[in-house]
Amino acid sequence: MVPDKGKGKEVAITNGDASGTSEYVVSANERITIKMLWNSKDLDDNTIGFHPTFTHQIFPEEQIVGYSNDVQVELLFAAGTMEPYIRVKAAKFRSTHSKSTRVENHIGPKLSPECLPAENLDDFLRNVDKQSQKIDAGLKNMHMVSQYSKDDRQYVVHKAKFMTDSGPNQHVAAFHDRLQILPLLFIDAASFIELDDPRWSVYYLFEKRTSDDGRTIHGLAGFCTLVSFYSHPSSIRQRISQFLILPPYQNKGHGSELLQIIYDDIKGEVADVTVEDPSIEFQRMRDRVDLGNIMRLGLLDGVQSLQDTSRYEKIHKQLHLFKEQIRRCHEIYHLMYIAATRDKSL
Repeated sequence: MVPDKGKGKEVAITNGDASGTSEYVVSANERITIKMLWNSKDLDDNTIGFHPTFTHQIFPEEQIVGYSNDVQVELLFAAGTMEPYIRVKAAKFRSTHSKSTRVENHIGPKLSPECLPAENLDDFLRNVDKQSQKIDAGLKNMHMVSQYSKDDRQYVVHKAKFMTDSGPNQHVAAFHDRLQILPLLFIDAASFIELDDPRWSVYYLFEKRTSDDGRTIHGLAGFCTLVSFYSHPSSIRQRISQFLILPPYQNKGHGSELLQIIYDDIKGEVADVTVEDPSIEFQRMRDRVDLGNIMRLGLLDGVQSLQDTSRYEKIHKQLHLFKEQIRRCHEIYHLMYIAATRDKSL
């Protein structure tokens, strides 16, 4: 029988030997739950978990093979330090078929070497409760560029480079290394970035909370990595490589906030900003932000076409948008004008 990927059903696969041993297959996307722990009490809070979108770079065909149907895999992170931990619950490893594999053997190589072995859950939870004492060292190697409040919660954006003029930014590189698995789970065809390449920079979006000991914890809510390229004759082009808002913070305006903060921070420093293989969701968000900035500055007022290159150059100079994105925003603007005109005539 072929595995049923629809609802994570348990499906027997005969391994072909005389013993008739069976395998069991479940959907990795459905059985893996990710949790960001602010304290050890969050471990058993089932309301804070979320599932990955993609697992094909970790599990072939996005399947977990060899466990009973009740398997639950938790990929745990300390929200502030991103220290990882794998917990496999309520299942036995039941077979010896060549396709079966231990979950830890698949996820483990994608995690930081700091990931603790299974018998050290108590040590991991103690680290979670002490994470507020470790965060300051990392933040000192970042630069705060903005902060805002939303829904009575406080957020802050920090910027950092993995390589500085004086050498590797070890605290930031170590922090980012712990979260490099996240793009694999939420961005199709994502890969690890090179933390020893001086062209890379990163913006982290943190939520600020107060821990039980009265200290401030900055918990990861999202991030954006950028890589710089030379732009003739004497400038640079910034390309957004990975842009991720974690699921608990999605559809709440944080993506637009972060993108606008990045735009404001690099304004005047770059020739333009491009995006590497944007998803449909990211492109829609960027369209809203870019068109909003264009309309706020009145840069398309009265423009029916972009044959006037001076208008294009003005938008490019002020907002650092490349030609294709300006054309896209103009088309959306024109369709909005047509729709508004049509509504008035009805």
